[in-house]
Amino acid sequence: EIVFDKNNFATVNHGGKISIRNYNITNLTNGKFKFGEIGEFSCSQCSKLTSLEGAPIVCKHDFSCVGCYSLKSLIGAPQSVNRFDCRGCFGLKNLIGAPKKVKGNFNCSHCYTHSDNTGLESLEGCPQSIGGIFNCSGNMNLKSFKYGPKKVQKWIDVSHCGGITEDDVKMVCKNIITYNIIT
Repeated sequence: EIVFDKNNFATVNHGGKISIRNYNITNLTNGKFKFGEIGEFSCSQCSKLTSLEGAPIVCKHDFSCVGCYSLKSLIGAPQSVNRFDCRGCFGLKNLIGAPKKVKGNFNCSHCYTHSDNTGLESLEGCPQSIGGIFNCSGNMNLKSFKYGPKKVQKWIDVSHCGGITEDDVKMVCKNIITYNIIT
């Protein structure tokens, strides 16, 4: 469904899946349309994408920006989503802009590049409630679980991070329903 407003600006509402596979795009806004409520959205492997501004407001199912190496921020990401996957986004330093609550899994693993030792340094902006698995493994510059989720329904993976321990996780996440921390 496409709805035009009085300024001839279109809002795209689509219950199915929208997948953008354009390796050269740098943003999701083009001045002609915006995404409203979408079933599933993927802009994965858009290696030149620097911003999620213009992404859907709501994703009923999954949102994926996997492998968007140039992505600098999650600002503009949907705030209502079932599963969120931003793994392999080397340009991220923190998670500011991520949804505050995720019904399913949240994956921000491997946002680190060995070639120049850069990547995710802080969980600031991380969802505070996750209904599934929280995976931030493989982020060697991530040395603290400060700002991590307060509630995780299933388990947490902080393996191959910069020295985060089980005690670090327990100090922040007081409510792990199915208790399993991988360090």
